[in-house]
Amino acid sequence: MLVERAVRPLRAGPGYKNRVREELLAHLTTIFEEERARLGNDQAALAEAGRRFGDPTSLTRDLQEAVPFREVFWLALIRWLGGWPGESPARSLLRRTTLIIFGFSLLICSLSCASLCFRDE
Repeated sequence: MLVERAVRPLRAGPGYKNRVREELLAHLTTIFEEERARLGNDQAALAEAGRRFGDPTSLTRDLQEAVPFREVFWLALIRWLGGWPGESPARSLLRRTTLIIFGFSLLICSLSCASLCFRDE
């Protein structure tokens, strides 16, 4: 629960989030095992491991600062192409149509510039 509360809000792709989850869970498990060996009580060890793990909100901020730009970009691209949670079909269609029009406009401008650069005078 602590790991999920720290990782879920990250603005990163699903693969990156899964790697962070695995790493944090391994870390939290190690802390729990240390505390259980020290205290001899699972409930007390769980509480102490949670305390040592820290506040999930501040951990999220620290983790977000460490997310590479490519992961933030990848997430934005996935959401742009795949839709946002709760987005209506009409809005999704409008967004995708805008993307296609923009792409074709960029292609036409590029071809026009190329033809101007390479035409015979």
